[in-house]
Amino acid sequence: MTKQFSGQTVLVTGGSRGIGAAVVNEFLSLGARVLNFDILAPPADEVTQEAYASMRATYERVNIRDKTQVSGLETRHLDILVNNAAITSGDDWENVIATNLNGTRNVTEAVIPGMKKRRAGVIIFITSVHSRVAFAGDCAYDVSKCGLVGYMRCRAVELAPFGIRVNAVAPGATRDTGGTMRMSETELSDWGKKIPIGRFANPKEVATVVTFMASPAASYIVGQEIVVDGGLVAQNSLVR
Repeated sequence: MTKQFSGQTVLVTGGSRGIGAAVVNEFLSLGARVLNFDILAPPADEVTQEAYASMRATYERVNIRDKTQVSGLETRHLDILVNNAAITSGDDWENVIATNLNGTRNVTEAVIPGMKKRRAGVIIFITSVHSRVAFAGDCAYDVSKCGLVGYMRCRAVELAPFGIRVNAVAPGATRDTGGTMRMSETELSDWGKKIPIGRFANPKEVATVVTFMASPAASYIVGQEIVVDGGLVAQNSLVR
């Protein structure tokens, strides 16, 4: 396997579970060093612990809502930032916006100065199909993801002249994330049948798109939200 990210350092927020953990593992498999900012420690499985023990992956307990905890990032050499950390507590406006939108902005603003100085970098936001379609009872979450798309586009335009590419990846229904972790296999199967491809995504399927967007193969993609949803957004629900 080509180690296309050898010599590069990637910061992943919320990298201990779900999509974030898959993103960490995917970058590690491609030769990167990875820094995981999360309020949860990485799982204790053998493969994960081996990666952290080797120091190719580093975990720091960080609450991105606290600006003081992300200060100093401008002095650290970070080639890629993946803004994944988020909470999914429905319509709890203050907490959802404080984490998903304001917390993500805290990390991004702390990383930008270093990337601008080096005139190189990649920033990827993990948004959601919630930025494309509304989900009843999830107003705050929907707004937080829509807000990230607007913020991403603005920063993409501003930072492109500095050699910094900014984009987003929007997952659809994905296993081992948020509410899906509380679903039984029967529920996952039944809900998955409502998606055109017939199933939920695995976190790795999202992570491979993230690494592609961070790679030179995506060098001319700027300011875009790439949807990875098995056709969920494209379908007309009235015909099913």
